[in-house]
Amino acid sequence: MIAGLLLAAGQSKRFGERDKLLAQWAGGALIKGAADLLRSLELDQRIAVVSSPEVEAELGGFEIIQNAEPEAGMGRSLSLGIEAVRASGASRVLIALGDMPFVTVAHGQAVVERCTEERGSASVLEGRRMPPACFPRRAFEALGSVAGDRGARDLIAALPEDALVSGDAQMLADIDTPEALRGAGS
Repeated sequence: MIAGLLLAAGQSKRFGERDKLLAQWAGGALIKGAADLLRSLELDQRIAVVSSPEVEAELGGFEIIQNAEPEAGMGRSLSLGIEAVRASGASRVLIALGDMPFVTVAHGQAVVERCTEERGSASVLEGRRMPPACFPRRAFEALGSVAGDRGARDLIAALPEDALVSGDAQMLADIDTPEALRGAGS
């Protein structure tokens, strides 16, 4: 059983006054890109960790977990999401970020396929490792105990080279500022 976990509870501090996940992009909210990725993959469960009702409203088909402490960083969202994934009995989890709208279904599928029972997998761009990433059940305890804004960064850094799936700069772009969104051709 494979679960998809969408982390969408950030504070959007670098984006300005509004929630970047609700910014207009490709005819809808920015969160739509990452949500559609998980909707398009053959997953047994889709979970989203959110902190706003407006973002939640964009995520039909997802089990919603509320993060009442988004200021605690991505680690808090990851911990809440992994708790739900563990309870579901999933054997693997694909983790995606709400501000990465360009990841293709083929790339997401390749990350899932590269994950084994023994080790996870992740995306890589010019040597920089990043989500989307997939982890087996044996990593759930470590994923659930991360804190702050590092998320799964340390676990991703420990993966061997053959666990990585290459992507290009456009596909693996994350949107942190209005300038990045404009540059993405919104």
